[in-house]
Amino acid sequence: MNIIPATPPVGITRLAPRTLNLTVHPNPATDVLYLKGLPCEAAAYAIYNAMGQKVAEGTTSGTILVAELAKGVYLLQIKANEHLTTAKFIVK
Repeated sequence: MNIIPATPPVGITRLAPRTLNLTVHPNPATDVLYLKGLPCEAAAYAIYNAMGQKVAEGTTSGTILVAELAKGVYLLQIKANEHLTTAKFIVK
C-alpha cells in the first residue's frame, strides 16, 4: 500500500479585514454620533436601516450627523485603512 502525503492547496488566500476597536456614543442618539478609536483621520462610513437599505454614507473624522434619520435601529459600517467594523445604534 502506497501512502501519498497530502499537499496544502495552492492559490491565493483571502485575508479577512481587521476589525476596529471602535466606540460609538451616545447610544441612543438624537443629533450626532461620536466615534472613538478611529485609526486614521478620515474613515468611510455607511448607515443601514433595519431593512438593510443604505440610508447614508460619507467620510468622517469622528462625528456623524444623524438628526435627519428617522427614529429606529441602524447599523453603522466603518471602513478605515484595512479595518472594518459594524456597530448598532438607535436614533430616538
